[in-house]
Order: sequence, then structure tokens, then C-alpha cells
Amino acid sequence: MRALGLDGIEVRVEDILASRELVAGSSLVLEHADTYRGRGDLRPLVRHWIEAWGGRLAGAPAAAAQASDDKILAQARLAAAGLRVPRSRVIARGASLDVDGLRFPLVLKRPFEHGSRGVLRIAGPKALREASARWLARGDGALLAEELVEGRELAVAVLEERGRPRALPAVEALLGAGSLYTARLKGSAGPLPIAPARLEPAEARRVARAALRAFRALELRDYARFDLRLEPDGTPYLLEANARPSVEDGTELRLAAELAGMSFPELLARVLENAAVRHGDAALARRLREARRRLA
Repeated sequence: MRALGLDGIEVRVEDILASRELVAGSSLVLEHADTYRGRGDLRPLVRHWIEAWGGRLAGAPAAAAQASDDKILAQARLAAAGLRVPRSRVIARGASLDVDGLRFPLVLKRPFEHGSRGVLRIAGPKALREASARWLARGDGALLAEELVEGRELAVAVLEERGRPRALPAVEALLGAGSLYTARLKGSAGPLPIAPARLEPAEARRVARAALRAFRALELRDYARFDLRLEPDGTPYLLEANARPSVEDGTELRLAAELAGMSFPELLARVLENAAVRHGDAALARRLREARRRLA
């Protein structure tokens, strides 16, 4: 924030209930909770509280962020918008385990986990029964079982400026054939296995178009990131929506901004400027615009 000429105050997510006055009095609030009280399904509460207290959020509104966090709901909304998503079934607690018509291997997902936690590659029916029973016993009301889409895994960030979203250059996760981008890979001590995606112009256009349509379908704001699989024929399939993508050094969003010619402070200035305009704070938007010009 110092690079932008702003004062930033960090609040631990577990202290959010004691911070309502600080939240309400801030010019803008960036919410990047990983979990709340150790649970992914409680994370949406944080953004709802911020809005209820009058905090001016940068990023998606609370309801849109919650829908994006919910893998089952997000996939349904993306499919309803005409986007390609993996064929899937919802496995609900107390219901029969019915995945007839789906081809193994499957990917089993806990709907409110993120960072590739709560994701398993399932080779066959026996493994599906065992994993589903184990996770449903933890208290999950439902799981998502979807076909593994073979192809390259891409991350596409979307940045909204002056109310118009644009897709940043795609980043590719360097995975073996049939592999998943697991939490173990993301949490290893070394750098993330990512690189600029080398796409044909037509592929790049299709991928960008899919990300922009997803951004609008989920009613996101300011910035987001989408994870896709690109089939060998060039067809993109939406896998995940990230309303609060990781911003640490070496992550997909940072690399995408670099490929677009932006430093991280400039990217942050653009995100905050769009949010300031949306909230009607012309003075703050002007300060951020001036900071961005200094940084360019």
C-alpha cells in the first residue's frame, strides 16, 4: 500500500468480529481470508459481515463470492450461462451414490474447499464409495464428482477497469498427463509449477472469452481468476472460479500481471481504482490513477 501512497491496516480474519468500526471506516476493504475458524464453508461469512457493517469491498460482493466458493452452485451457474463444464453428479449425504453415465477417472471435490484441498482423483467405483463415505462423515452435506477433463490446465485472471473486464494472459500449470494440480504441489517449498501458456491465437481467444463470460455469469467484480482445462481440440472447460485469487509472489495472478506488463503495485492500483469508482469515491480513484501513472 505504501507504493500507492495509501495506509493499509491488516486485520486477522479471526479478529474480524472485533474490527467492525475499522472495517466500516476504511476507504476500501480487501478480503483474502483462507478459512474462518479453520473452515472453508464459513469463509463467506467474513465478506457478508464486511458488507453488513458498511465496508466498501474491493472485489466480488459477498453473495457472488459465496456462489463462487460453492463449487456445486458455481458449476451450475456456469453451465446455465452456456459455458462448458465437466460432466458431473452431486453426491448428497443420505442419497444413493449414483454416477451412472460418468466415465472414470473422476475428480471428487468438497464444495467449499479451495487451494486444491479437498480434491481427489478417483480411479473407480470402490475408491469413490470409500472417499465419499469418509468425506460425508466429516459433515459435508454434498460432494461434487466430475469427469477428469484431459488436457492442459490453465489459469486465466480477469481484471475489471472502468467497469470493463479484460482477460490477462493465460498461465499454465505444468502437470503430467492425467494429473491434478494438487495442494501438495501448491504447498511445496519450491516455486509453483507454472509458466506462461503457449497458445495458438485461436486458443487464446477462446480461453479469454470463456473467462470473461464466467466473470459476468458469476457477477464478479474488480478481479478474479478462473481455472480451466483445455482439451486437445482446443475446447476450454471451466473447473473453478476464484473470487479472491492468491496474490503472493510467484502465483498465477502475479505472473499473469507480469505477462501483461504490470508490476504488482500497478495491478493492485488498478483493482482498487475500479473499486473506488464503483463505490463513487472520485477522490480516491484519482489518487490511485496518479499512483498508477507513477508506477508505469
